[in-house]
Amino acid sequence: MLTVRQLRNDEVRTYLEIHRASVRGLAADHYPENVIEEWAAPITEQLMERVRANSDHEIRLIAELDEVPVGIGAIVLQKSELRACYVVPSAARKGVGTALVRAIERIALEHRIKRLHLVASVNSEPFYLALGFNVIERGDHTLSSDQPMASVGMAKDLTVLPLRSVDAAEAQIVRWCEDHELVRAAIVTSTRAVARESVDKFSDLDVVLVLTDIAPLAYERAWLSDFGEVLAAWRDPDALKRDPPRTCWVTQYADGSKIDFTLWPVELLRDASARLPEQLDVGYRVLLDRDGLTSTLQPARYRAHIPKRPSREEFLALVEDFFLESTYVAKHLWRGDLMPAKFSLDHVMKQGDLRTLLEWRIEIDHNWRLKPGAAGKGLKKFLPPDRYRLLEKTYVGADVAANWAALFDTIALFRDVGIEIAERLGLEYPRDLDDRVTTYLRGVQAEGGRTN
Repeated sequence: MLTVRQLRNDEVRTYLEIHRASVRGLAADHYPENVIEEWAAPITEQLMERVRANSDHEIRLIAELDEVPVGIGAIVLQKSELRACYVVPSAARKGVGTALVRAIERIALEHRIKRLHLVASVNSEPFYLALGFNVIERGDHTLSSDQPMASVGMAKDLTVLPLRSVDAAEAQIVRWCEDHELVRAAIVTSTRAVARESVDKFSDLDVVLVLTDIAPLAYERAWLSDFGEVLAAWRDPDALKRDPPRTCWVTQYADGSKIDFTLWPVELLRDASARLPEQLDVGYRVLLDRDGLTSTLQPARYRAHIPKRPSREEFLALVEDFFLESTYVAKHLWRGDLMPAKFSLDHVMKQGDLRTLLEWRIEIDHNWRLKPGAAGKGLKKFLPPDRYRLLEKTYVGADVAANWAALFDTIALFRDVGIEIAERLGLEYPRDLDDRVTTYLRGVQAEGGRTN
């Protein structure tokens, strides 16, 4: 189990040992040896005394995984500075760094700090970006001997914490599982486990409950109330038809928190040892394991839900699907049928085809390693601002003329992005298809629609 607490005065050596192991194990490939030697200097009595003195009044934290110290963090309140976040290599990618940063953010908010600053190493920049920090400047950080080391100045505007503390919710889940013998393991997944994107008060808590028998929890819902007042809940009926059966309760609570409980039979977790399923590959953290079932799980690779580079056939199929759907928009607008027109334009063309195309364009700049987020929620963050404004312009109200304009604005944006992708990937954009369909759509628009 992962816990974060304040560092005790007698743990200074442990604090420095974690720092040294983290720098030497995780940053050595990114900096020259002389920088690493000073950054992770040998631990001496003089160094420990300087750390104990704590001239900047740091609030220091230590993270423990199954009661073993594996990470440290620090914040300097007077400077609104996240001073330190280090994790030993053996505990990397297990949610330790994320838990430390979240704890530091909570401390900052408790002291009415609204903007948190830090100086990141070049190897830690992607980690902080995934947690919602933004790059302010790039330059050199000066070590105590005036040795410069490349660094990245970053900052984050802090938002209100979740209405229910995530730590408290997880502790409640663990206590509940311990009281129910049919639960053999509990695993937190996705953003709350190893946040690859910013977490706010509306972020889900995704938990996999591994059970000797899923039926008691799958077919009854009263147990959901053990975690709070349920506003609404939905169970996935189709998953129960799979072999072996499994399901998920998506649960919204009255206090504002949302917990998605995935119910797995034990054999599913055993099978996961051979090949990590996507639900765990997004990141996972073990809350409870009575039988050592998770001990053989592979570390998450964080490749789930990352778009793959399209083949020529996939690219052309997407383009043709987009333009075929545009003819449905034109037909429905001509008829004055708003709802099917909006479905084809806003859902199929934009949420389906245009979103996919935009994500491909983003992935080209990120070497096909970025998880853009479900339903396009990462587009605002990763698209250039001018391109995102063009996307916003395609969303209009009920006016038929405005929807005709939105249709052609959507096509123009799709065309520009499609041509860029084709050029970057060595493909050919089907201009003839584009021209012929666009001419057809203009003709339907020119005819005017039904008047009754």
